[in-house]
Amino acid sequence: MLKMPSGAWNEFLISENFMSYDADLIPSLPCSFTQFFDFMIACMNQLKLAEMELICVVLWCNWYRRNGMIHNANLIFDMDIASRVESYLSDVRQSNGGHRVSSTGLGIKDMLWKSHNVGCFKVNIDAPIDATKKRVGTDCRVHYSFERYPACVGSSLRFVPRRANMATYCLAKLGLSANSDEFWMEKIPPCMAPIVLGDYPPRFALMSIFEYNGSALIAMVGKNCFAIASDRRLGVQLQTIATDFQRIYQIHHRLFIGISGLATDAQTLYQRLVFRHKLYELREERDMKPETFASLVSAILYEKRFGPYFCQPVIAGLGDDDKPFICTMDAIGAKELAKDFVVAGSASESLYGACEAMFKPDLEPEELFETVSQALQASFDRDCLSGWGGHVYVVTPTEIKERILKGRMD
Repeated sequence: MLKMPSGAWNEFLISENFMSYDADLIPSLPCSFTQFFDFMIACMNQLKLAEMELICVVLWCNWYRRNGMIHNANLIFDMDIASRVESYLSDVRQSNGGHRVSSTGLGIKDMLWKSHNVGCFKVNIDAPIDATKKRVGTDCRVHYSFERYPACVGSSLRFVPRRANMATYCLAKLGLSANSDEFWMEKIPPCMAPIVLGDYPPRFALMSIFEYNGSALIAMVGKNCFAIASDRRLGVQLQTIATDFQRIYQIHHRLFIGISGLATDAQTLYQRLVFRHKLYELREERDMKPETFASLVSAILYEKRFGPYFCQPVIAGLGDDDKPFICTMDAIGAKELAKDFVVAGSASESLYGACEAMFKPDLEPEELFETVSQALQASFDRDCLSGWGGHVYVVTPTEIKERILKGRMD
């Protein structure tokens, strides 16, 4: 009912929506666009209590309508608001049957006290809040008929910041950007991962979800060939579950992918990649190039960026000219291309150092196998979350060599 941006009354809208008596009275009310209190104070001074109640409920319903339109795209019509206001006021006045209203002004008398049934107890709870000192005072009174108090408790609470509050705040922020309902089971949104991991016991507080099962992956290029290798341990933090776990998968005879990180997510991601590659083969009647496959993996990971797969893929393949291609990416698909080697997993820091020391350009297949094997074993021997042997593939334009390495079993 206000004109923008002046803040003056819109007399046309008022005359269209109110009775003639009210339409003449409303423009006479003092109003300030920046101070809503002016309007409310004027209403309190000139209107009866029942009329004031009506205004407050109408304003509340209009605010509810506005929130529904902005946040949920729900449109509530004027007639629905009118029926909502009428129903709400009727329920309130019925429940407060002893509430006496003066016929003039805002004369308000206390609500009539009614004793409850004999043998029944009533609880009154109050909680004043001091926002400046971050304290809450709670008061609880238990009484029965004739206002006798068999119990009365008072206490003071202090606000304690908790990581649970931070997790709720992160979820609320994430909800603002969601276009539909989202549910997480056995997974957590990326914004909450460090918060949830911080609730672990101190010795695990710094452990990333990517290191939960442990892994070590490496891909290295040679002369018209490449090698990709991984460890064979599957663990749950420091507990070893299996010693023959597969982390490297063959997409076709010239393309391989290794997936480190959370083992369950790795298997799910691999199944989706196989499905998409088979669709590509049916449509195109040819194998996918390594560069195209890397873009596919990146797109799938980015698609799940709000609830990502906790994986770090390593892709290795041979192009049309037998030129090796290797790359890795993070959990949301940001690619990192390399011309020498790429690593991933909980042993990645050790792998970087070993590969930097041992790598040489244009290695022959056997030399490449020896270099990758030595770098892998030297690295996972320094990482308690990976190891227990290795799995190595050396791929050339004409053959694929697969070998199992024996390592320390402790």
